[in-house]
Amino acid sequence: MLRDKAGNHLYRKMTVKVIYPDKIFPDKTYVQHAGARSGFGPDGIDAFLLAVEEELTRLFPFWEFTATELAPEHRTTRFVFTFAGYSTKSSKPAQDMAPHMSNLTAEVNTAMPVEGEEGM
Repeated sequence: MLRDKAGNHLYRKMTVKVIYPDKIFPDKTYVQHAGARSGFGPDGIDAFLLAVEEELTRLFPFWEFTATELAPEHRTTRFVFTFAGYSTKSSKPAQDMAPHMSNLTAEVNTAMPVEGEEGM
């Protein structure tokens, strides 16, 4: 069994499975193998999980996932990210993202001549 100098168990392989909502996409499994005579300790595991979490946040900003640690198999540590719901976090409210309709119609009315007024 591999151990680091602090006595922490080192894993040779890490797998992280992502389960999407309503089977929109097939489940995705990320696999990371350690190099020769090395393994993943607590810091390496945290770094890999953070990288997966950042990628999910970047690809699916309106979805939330929960991470669950599964029992290790031999020298493999396993985690699952499961869809937990829709995120309520947003950079701006929807009202601020769209222009106000009153301003838009006023600009359109002044910019376009009304049919029949050209000849007057």
